[in-house]
Amino acid sequence: MPSRILTFLFLIFLSASTENLFAQSAVIGLEVGDIAPNISMPDTKGEILSLYDLRGNIVLIHFWAAWCRPCRHENVELAEIYKLFKDKRLKSENGFRIYSVSLDKTRENWLSAIEKDELTWKEHVSVLKGWDSPAAIAFDIRAIPAGILIDGNGKIVAKNPKIEQLQQILSERSQ
Repeated sequence: MPSRILTFLFLIFLSASTENLFAQSAVIGLEVGDIAPNISMPDTKGEILSLYDLRGNIVLIHFWAAWCRPCRHENVELAEIYKLFKDKRLKSENGFRIYSVSLDKTRENWLSAIEKDELTWKEHVSVLKGWDSPAAIAFDIRAIPAGILIDGNGKIVAKNPKIEQLQQILSERSQ
């Protein structure tokens, strides 16, 4: 009887230890290797779009604003990268997507910049609160443009990748 109790206690301990080990391997955080936190915001049509809705794709979370000149310059380069990789099947992901988070405060400026910069992807979101955006707070964004690249499982692959680095990562993942 005592050996059965000891065996039972050992199995409970082993189960708890294993569960803790797996919980530690998938940390939600902001460092490379962490799982990116989920954010959900309204898109250009007012419909809520969650970052986790894009799971299965490699996603660049792109923070920008219409009033930010470096952002607007980067937008042009991102539009080219998007054209190159939007329809390509990647090795471990379905494709490449950009989840653009605007830190604008006016809808007109935000939508006008999307049109002028020819940002053809659909995943444009904003709460029009500038730096008080929950996404900017969740990702600790203190300067723009800023970007976080996540893989199909939501794991952070790169923080603030330069255009060349982004293109290299996507090229390496292309089939």
